[in-house]
Amino acid sequence: MKGSQDSWSCVECETSFLYGGDPVEAQCPSCDSSNLTRFIRVQDRISLAVDEYLILQCKDPSLPSKRKVRREVRIGRRPEGSGSGRLVDELRVMDVDLDHYAERIIDVESGYAIREVKESLSRHRGGSEKQRKARIES
Repeated sequence: MKGSQDSWSCVECETSFLYGGDPVEAQCPSCDSSNLTRFIRVQDRISLAVDEYLILQCKDPSLPSKRKVRREVRIGRRPEGSGSGRLVDELRVMDVDLDHYAERIIDVESGYAIREVKESLSRHRGGSEKQRKARIES
């Protein structure tokens, strides 16, 4: 970086000073010694993004285990699931008591909606196409 000055300290007389010239020519301004210690300042920036993915469930403990979950919300950023490595923003709301299912999946990079569904939960058929084909074939 041009114009910057490093901190120096003389080993002989312990004088501290700033010097921005050629390090080979550096000398103590007090005693003209070239036995010096140079302090170099290094600075860098790091950017870090933290993604959260939450699954919230509302359960009725009086019901059997398969029917306990009455409401579920999934929200946040996650890997897409097809193995492509792309990230998606997901919002999924399932309410058994209100017979409601809604899901919105958006590609983070492009901003396009991959999937957008609003329907009654009783009409919703979950799972991937691969799972559905396996069920039909068996």
